[in-house]
Amino acid sequence: MSTTPDAGESVGLEVTETAASKAQTLLAAEGLEDDDAGLRLLAREKGCDCGDVAYGLELAGDVESTDVVVEEHGLRVVIDEASREFVEDVRLDYVDDFRGEGFTLERTVAHEDEGGCGCGGHHH
Repeated sequence: MSTTPDAGESVGLEVTETAASKAQTLLAAEGLEDDDAGLRLLAREKGCDCGDVAYGLELAGDVESTDVVVEEHGLRVVIDEASREFVEDVRLDYVDDFRGEGFTLERTVAHEDEGGCGCGGHHH
């Protein structure tokens, strides 16, 4: 995994080969096959007491100087400064099963203070 803009800076985002492959297929369908194409990962705290996080993905546009770019399995994922703290120990995957099809973002390490969310939220 590589990150920019500072080679010493890293985030704990894991990208599965399945997610990278599916994202590259979607980017190609949008005509975005060059090295600058990628996904932007957005993560923000929801407005509930448990501090649950809402994640989102979109096509990456311009990369700001404060963004971190994670490159894994040939996929670029752009993470803005406000989202960095929420992607530590998170896995980006793509699933296609009986529940549906799509990208998932899931914490890979349970945090000690997590006891469940009373507002019905989850980490996908």
